[in-house]
Amino acid sequence: RYNGSRHYADEVFTRKALVSLSDAIRGQLDSLVKTTDDKNGKNHSIGPSRRLASLIYAATTLFFFLLPLPVEDEKETGDDSDGAEEKIKQAQERQKRDQLMACAVQCLQHPDSIVAHESASLLVTALAYGSETYTEEHALQICSSVLMAIQKCQTDSDSMIQLIKGMEPIVATSARMSKEAASSLLAYLVSEIKNAGKDAKIVDPLLRLISVVAIAQPQAASTEITKLQSLCEIEIGTTGRTHLAAAFLSCRWAHFYAKEKMVPKYLSMASDVVTGLSDSWVKYKLAKHALITSNFSFAKDLCGDIIAASSTEESYLWFSALSKVCEAEDTLSGSGACGIPAATPLLHSALTYLKSLSSLKRKESIDMFGFQIEFLNLRL
Repeated sequence: RYNGSRHYADEVFTRKALVSLSDAIRGQLDSLVKTTDDKNGKNHSIGPSRRLASLIYAATTLFFFLLPLPVEDEKETGDDSDGAEEKIKQAQERQKRDQLMACAVQCLQHPDSIVAHESASLLVTALAYGSETYTEEHALQICSSVLMAIQKCQTDSDSMIQLIKGMEPIVATSARMSKEAASSLLAYLVSEIKNAGKDAKIVDPLLRLISVVAIAQPQAASTEITKLQSLCEIEIGTTGRTHLAAAFLSCRWAHFYAKEKMVPKYLSMASDVVTGLSDSWVKYKLAKHALITSNFSFAKDLCGDIIAASSTEESYLWFSALSKVCEAEDTLSGSGACGIPAATPLLHSALTYLKSLSSLKRKESIDMFGFQIEFLNLRL
C-alpha cells in the first residue's frame, strides 16, 4: 500500500481476474440460493459453501493490487476518442468491484461461518486499499448486514461466538468509517445484551463487540454513553465487565483535554465496573488499554494493585516502572507544562527501575528492555 509496488502489477491480468472471480462468486451465490432448503433455510451440502469461500479468498488478494479508479467526470463531453477504450475498461472494472463488494456484504449473513469470515476479510481489505472509492454508505450497508447476521444467530450461542470472532475486523473498519454505523451497532448490541439476560455465552461476545466499536469510534461511544451505562445494572461476568470497562475507557479519545467534564465520569464508570476484580492478568490488560487511551490515573491505580500482588522481583520492578510512568503522564496530562518539575523525577525513577530489570533479565548480551529505556530517555 505504501511502497508503490502495487503500481507495477499487470493491469490486464488483475482486470481479467477481477471479472472472472466476480462472475464466479455471483454464480455460486445464485446457485446456493436456488438449492437452499425452503423449509429451514439451510443448505445441507458443504461443498458449494467451501467453493464459495475459496473464491472469495482468492478475490481478496486482488485488492492488494487494484489501483484506485479515477473519479468519473460527468461534465466531460466531446467526440475525442483518445482514451475511450481505457474508460470502458475502467467502467467495467468499477462495475465488477461493486458487484464483488455487494456479494461480500450479502455473504456476511451466510450460514456457513467460513464464508462469512472470508467475506469479512475481503471487505476489510477492499476498504483499506480503496479508501478513496468507498464511502460512508458502504459502511452503513456492511453494518446492516452484520446486524442481520447476528440476529439470525440469536438462538445458537456457539454460532454467535464464531460469527462475532470473524466479524470483529469488519465491524471495527465500518465503525471507523461511519459514526452513524457505529451508533447503530452500539444501540442494537445494548438491546441484545438486555434481552439475553444472564446468558454469559451470548453476553460476553456482544460486550466484546461493543468494546471493538468503542475503540474504533470513540465519538459514537461517547454519544451513546447513557445506553452503555445502563449495562452496569445487569449482572455480568469478569470477561464481560472487562470489555465494558474497556468501552468506557475508550470514550476518553472523544475528548482532547483530560479535565473536560465527561472524562472523570468515564473513569468513574470504568472503576465501578472493575471493582472486585482479583485476576492480575485481567488488571494488566486493562491497565495497558488505559495507557493507550490516555487514562493514566486509572492505569496507575491498576498497576498499584498488581505491584501489591507481585510474586517475583522482575514483576515488581516492571510494574513499579509502569506505575511511575503512569503517574508522570497523568501529571503532565492534567497540568501541562506546569507539571514538568513533578513529572521529571517520576520518569527518572521509572528509568532506574527499568535499568535494574534490564540487568536482571539480560541474556547473551541482548538488552531485553533497550527500547523502553531509550523511549524514557527521549521522553526526558
